[in-house]
Amino acid sequence: MEKKKAISGDTFKLIVNIVILVLGIILIAQPNAAMQAIVIILGIILTAFGAIAVAVFAVKRSKGTDDGSNILTPVICLILGIVLLVFNSFFANILLPLVIAIWMLVIGIMNLVSAGSLKGAGAGSWRVTMIMALGAIVLGIITLVGVFAGGNVVGVLLGVCMLLFGILSIINWAAMQSARSKL
Repeated sequence: MEKKKAISGDTFKLIVNIVILVLGIILIAQPNAAMQAIVIILGIILTAFGAIAVAVFAVKRSKGTDDGSNILTPVICLILGIVLLVFNSFFANILLPLVIAIWMLVIGIMNLVSAGSLKGAGAGSWRVTMIMALGAIVLGIITLVGVFAGGNVVGVLLGVCMLLFGILSIINWAAMQSARSKL
């Protein structure tokens, strides 16, 4: 049963990495439009979730069937969604690339730790994981520099970084699958 969980988690990781790769290609082809579309979609999702959750909370409260749920999270989602929709250009050009750059750095550092664990366990795939981790860190730094440098190149830079990150992550996924099959 536990092996099935690991396989489904690995499959999910592969799907996420493929999505990152595809988003990278879209960002290279249409950087400004893609960045704004991402922010607008997130804004719509957060606004809809927040509004629905606030409405459900209000209905439960009026019927006296309040289950003790907290209204804070839905209100924050609603407000954040509206802010994303109103200020989508700021979020698309500055905040989203910044968050993705930090995320790449964190993933890179986590993969460095994994590479060390794999090396300690004697797995030959630790080198691939190490290269992937270093690649993610470098791409995160490049994206971070692009955010602070400004300009329209951030979308393209982020697209290239996401494309390379997606490729490296898929290679890492395949290496991990190979290593697991040998254990």
